[in-house]
Order: sequence, then C-alpha cells, then structure tokens
Amino acid sequence: MGLFNRKPAHPLAGLQARDLRQGTTIALVDVDQGFVDYARENRPKVPRLGHEAPIALVLQGSDVIAYYDDLKVGRMDPSMVDLYRAEFAQLARARMFGRTVAYIKPAGAKSPHAVALNWGQGAIDGGIL
Repeated sequence: MGLFNRKPAHPLAGLQARDLRQGTTIALVDVDQGFVDYARENRPKVPRLGHEAPIALVLQGSDVIAYYDDLKVGRMDPSMVDLYRAEFAQLARARMFGRTVAYIKPAGAKSPHAVALNWGQGAIDGGIL
C-alpha cells in the first residue's frame, strides 16, 4: 500500500507503448496459471507456437517482467535477460514499455511458454527496438 492507504501505482502507469521486433521466442518463467488457463480458453492458437496473447514487457531490477492488462503474468528467462537489458533500460529511460506477444503452450507441450522477441545482443540495429 502507498502513503495514506492509496493503491500503489501500476508499473505501466504513465508509460507509452513501443512495439518490439519479433524474430524468435524466449522462454517465459514463473507464468501465472490463471493467465495460462485464460489464454488456452480465449486466445487464438498459432500452429506450432501456442495460444498468442498480447503482453507488455518492463525491466524491473534484474528481471524483465511480463504483464497482461494489470496482471503480472511471468518473467523472461533470467539467463536471457543480460542479452536484452541495455535495450529495456533504454525503453525505461524513454518512459516506454515494450509490447509483443506471449505464446502459451497447450497442456502437455514439451517446450516452455515463450515471449516473442528479436534475437540480438543489445544492438539497436537488430535488437528489439
């Protein structure tokens, strides 16, 4: 809770959206089960990828957090964050958040849920921006 029992500000409040480049998938970990169930029931299924749901990505501390509406739905695989940290920090300095899609796998799938991003190590000309 905030000062005088006010609700804390949402991490995306006051930020502008920026569409991110998509070229590969990065694992999404600690995925909220409610979001998984919602996506499987309500979002379109893309062959070989899973159920596609729009998400927002924001750098918070040492993690890239995924949001769907006001719900924190997961975070990018921590082993991959270093490859994208500089560009997400650049978005944060510009008061922006990244917009892309998450692929929620069907029940029983061997591959993890994922987020669509371009593959690249911090280079603007081939990175995510």
